[in-house]
Amino acid sequence: MPVGSITTPAKSLSIPMNSQRTQGRLYLYAIVAGDQPLARPLAGLADAPVTLLPYQQIAAAVSQVDLDGVKPVGTVLSSAEKVHETLAERYDTYLADLQRLGGQVEIGLRVVWDVEAARPGQPDPQGFASFPGSGGPGARYMLTRVQEAAAERLLKEQAQALAAWCRQRLGPLASDMVTRVLATDGLPVSAAFLVPREGVAALLAEAAQMQRESPELAFVCTGPWPPYHFVERGA
Repeated sequence: MPVGSITTPAKSLSIPMNSQRTQGRLYLYAIVAGDQPLARPLAGLADAPVTLLPYQQIAAAVSQVDLDGVKPVGTVLSSAEKVHETLAERYDTYLADLQRLGGQVEIGLRVVWDVEAARPGQPDPQGFASFPGSGGPGARYMLTRVQEAAAERLLKEQAQALAAWCRQRLGPLASDMVTRVLATDGLPVSAAFLVPREGVAALLAEAAQMQRESPELAFVCTGPWPPYHFVERGA
């Protein structure tokens, strides 16, 4: 379940836990700071109004959900009381995350390359051809496997070097970051950056500069998002 913030100067749309409007199953969209009301009236699944259910210094953003009409992917709780129990069970963790992540957003980055252009040649293992019987079908099969493994190893090394370059250039502009190398052959680097809101423009500008320096790559930034990758594990 996301931990984030929904803010506005307007009056909160939070409602009492025993309100008739919250009877039945509730879809949980996010856990937010309790002193930050909804920015405006929001519609959730099947256009059901989103409301806030407060608990001490945090709140759950929820809406009623008709499980006969939709099949949501996410957290569905049986009642407002169950929402209350969920917030109480991990209250300290949720509050700590909100305080730590307050004022920050997540920027995603995918670096894409032409995998065939990036894939190195397949060098013959040194001295293999001179081994007795190296011309047989079994030996040729083993040679092919060795060549393929060597090429994949070199491809991974290139991706790791590219990830290190991204960390070197973009890491200083972020509070935190996570990277993944070679999620697929065509995606050498995928990363998420935790960035103060006021620092987003600087990080995007640096990514654009990296794109200009390496036109053979594609630097695709997404967001800003709630800081999904940076909440406490299990939260």
